[in-house]
Amino acid sequence: ATGAATAAAGVVMAILLAAGGFTALDACAFALFLVLFSWTAFGFVSAAAGFCVQWRATRPRRADPQPVILTRTALLMPTYNEDPGRVLAAVQAIREDLVRLEVSELYDIFLLSDTRDEATARNEVVGLLRVRARLGPDARLFYRRRPQNTDRKAGNVADWVRRFGAAYEAMIILDADSLMSADTIVRLT
Repeated sequence: ATGAATAAAGVVMAILLAAGGFTALDACAFALFLVLFSWTAFGFVSAAAGFCVQWRATRPRRADPQPVILTRTALLMPTYNEDPGRVLAAVQAIREDLVRLEVSELYDIFLLSDTRDEATARNEVVGLLRVRARLGPDARLFYRRRPQNTDRKAGNVADWVRRFGAAYEAMIILDADSLMSADTIVRLT
C-alpha cells in the first residue's frame, strides 16, 4: 500500500515538474519528494492498519470462559498507615465479587498491617470485625499486624510467606487501596 501510494503520487509529481522542462533541480526535488512521501504514506498505512485491527477487536464477541480453579489462593493486602475505611471497603467489594462468581471458598484475604499509629491500627481491627460481621461466617478475612516494620512491604510479605505461605498454592499481592474484579482475580490465578 505504501509503494502504490508513493508510485501514484510520484506520477502526479513528475507530470507537474515536467511541464516547464525537467532540470537537475527538479530531479533533486522529485527524489526528495519520493522519500518524504513514502515516509508519510508508510505512517498513514500503519495507522490505518492499526485502526482496522483495533476496530475488529472491539466488536462484540463471545466472552472467553472463566478458567476452572481447584486450588486455594491467598490475596495479600499489605497496609501501612492507610485509611482503614477505604482499605476495608475494597476488601469487602472484592469478597462480595468472589461470592458472586461462586469462588469465594478458594480465596482467603489477608490484611497485613505494618501500621505504626495505634489509633489507625485499632480502626483496622474494628473495621475488619465489622466487615466480617457483614459478610457472615464464611468471610475468610484475616488480619495480622507485625510488631516491627522490618523491610517495609517486602518484609511484611516475606514474613507472611514464612509463617503461612505453605498452606497456599498461589498468592496475589494487592496494594492496600487496590480494587480488582473477581473475574480478573480468577484469570490471574
